[in-house]
Formats: sequence, C-alpha cells, structure tokens
Amino acid sequence: MVLALAIHTVGTVSAKVPFAIVALLDHVRQKKLPPELKCRQVFPTSGLRSTSLWDTTDIETLQLWLDEFLDADCTSEVFEVQEDFAFGISAELTRLRTAEKVSAAVSERTKSAAAVASQQMTDLDAKYRVSQQAASAVQAAREASKVASSRLATSFGKVHARAMENQQVAAAATTLNAGWKRLGASVPFFNRSPSGSEGGSPMTHGAAANPSFKEPASHAAPSASTAALADPKKSEEAPAAAVANPQATKAAPSAAAASPAKPPKSQSGPSPSAAPKAEAGKRDVFTLDDTDV
Repeated sequence: MVLALAIHTVGTVSAKVPFAIVALLDHVRQKKLPPELKCRQVFPTSGLRSTSLWDTTDIETLQLWLDEFLDADCTSEVFEVQEDFAFGISAELTRLRTAEKVSAAVSERTKSAAAVASQQMTDLDAKYRVSQQAASAVQAAREASKVASSRLATSFGKVHARAMENQQVAAAATTLNAGWKRLGASVPFFNRSPSGSEGGSPMTHGAAANPSFKEPASHAAPSASTAALADPKKSEEAPAAAVANPQATKAAPSAAAASPAKPPKSQSGPSPSAAPKAEAGKRDVFTLDDTDV
C-alpha cells in the first residue's frame, strides 16, 4: 500500500466547506469507496484548498477516481507521502491498518469455515439421503391427510343418510329448517330514513319508513284452520256446547230478530224552530203604540 496526499482546489468559495469535500466525506462515512482505496483523514478548509490522506495501491488509481467523482470546479493533485519522515500520523495509521488486517482475516476464516460446514452437510445429505427422506415423509403426510378427509366426508354422508331414513328425525329436521326460515323472515330489516336530518331517528323500520315494506307472512293473523290446529281442544268444545244446549243456539237468532237495532241518535245541532233562551239577569221590555190604547 502507498500513502498518498490529495490536494483539492476549488475555483470560488461558495460555502464554509466546499460542496466537493462534503460529497467526499459522505462517501467515506457511508463506505462507498472502492476496495483498493482507504481514506485515512480529511482536512476541509473554508478557503480554496482542502486535503485528504489515503492508502492506495498506486497513485494513478486514486487520481482517476478523484477526477471522476468530484465536481468539475474542483481539481485534485495526488502526491506520495514519505511515511518514514512523517510526524504524528504513524500511530493512527498503524492502528487503522492492524484493525483492517484482523477484520479481513476473521472474515476470511469465517467464509472458509462456512464453506467447510456447507460441504460437510452436503456430504451427509448425499450419504444418508436426509432431504430425500424428508420430502418423502412430507408427501406421505399429505396423501394420508387427503385419504383421511375423504373417508371422513364419506362416513358423514352415510351417517346423515341413515339418520334421514328415520321418519321422526326427518320430520324434526324439516320442522327445524322451517322454524329457522320463519325466524329469518320475521326479523325486521332496517332502512335509512330520508328525513333523518329533521331530528328523527336515523334508522327506522317497517311500513312507516318504507311505503313499499311488506309485512312478513309470519306476522299476519292466523287463519281459522291454523287456529284449530294450534288449539284442537277449543275446536272440539264448540260443537259439544251446541249439542248440549240446542235451545240457547235457537234463542240467539230469535232474540236478534225481536229486538232490532235502534237507529243512532242524531248528533246535529238544535232545530231552527227552537227559541233561544233569555239571558240570565235580563227582563223583556214591551212598548205600547197608539193603536194599543
């Protein structure tokens, strides 16, 4: 490695630190330099010239990279440093170079150990067929799972078919399904009221909010046949009562014919012929004409 000093010159002072030196520092801190270049120190100034110290394979490589990377208004000159006559940088250079050598050695050993371990694992796999057996086991587990699922579905279908052959079970299942359907039809659905902004409830239901709403069939009044089926005792008691007391059943129509319905009372106002009553506290006043004397 060669220790080199680079002198960077700008045409005009535009900032406290030239932009070219700022870009160089950014590359150094983010470790974006080529592997053959090691930046040891950078000395930025507020004037036209700044310097940097490098470890490089040769002077020409560093010169080409600086000319390509830095701005057009910055020119760089590279010189080899006589390290044996330098002062104040030997200890820092020794520390940095030693750390780099150790890091490189550790990285190389780690790579070689990883390569050896990988090769050993490959040999063991080829010898005992571990990966092949694992793949076979996974495939067998998948096939067994498919077969078990198929058998379970088949057995469930058979059990269901046998259960539905029983009339009581089939009737109970039919009744349960009808009950669920009736329950679903009886649950009121909600429509957003268009007049929600007028202070009313934002959600209403039924015919009050939706004129096209139709009441479910389950809400309608039960028919006579449905009532008879619901309570057969009452339907049997009515004919029995009629047979036990036939006179009462005959007397009911005759009583209705004997007492016809009275016409409703008229609710109109008083007749025009009715004289108005004198107000309380007042007397009638009579006057006499000449013809009355």
